[in-house]
Amino acid sequence: MQSMCQTLTNKIEDLELHIEEKISGRIAGSIHEKVSNCVRREIDAFGGDIQGQINSVKVQISQAENPVSSNPVDKSFNIVIRYLEESEREKIDNRVTDKVGRLLEEGLKIRDFNLTKVGRKQTRG
Repeated sequence: MQSMCQTLTNKIEDLELHIEEKISGRIAGSIHEKVSNCVRREIDAFGGDIQGQINSVKVQISQAENPVSSNPVDKSFNIVIRYLEESEREKIDNRVTDKVGRLLEEGLKIRDFNLTKVGRKQTRG
């Protein structure tokens, strides 16, 4: 009977020693699996974001390489100045650009602009 008790005591002691290793091993395995899955999802999402940004840059580059003439003219920046007197110098040189430029700079206090085309239109009527 004593040997049976001794055997039972040895088995209980053996289980107590190894149960900590088994529990910590299972917990470590579970944590590793969850962290790996989370990191994998984040990497996939990050890769998708980067791929989207790469595609966006490619589209912008292809649009920049297209000739400007293929883009429609943006008429939202066109302005009409009425009752701008025609000077003698303008009649000779046909230079309305200087007059309009001075009007924008001195009269309206606009410093940063670019005139692409300036011309006089004949009045209707």
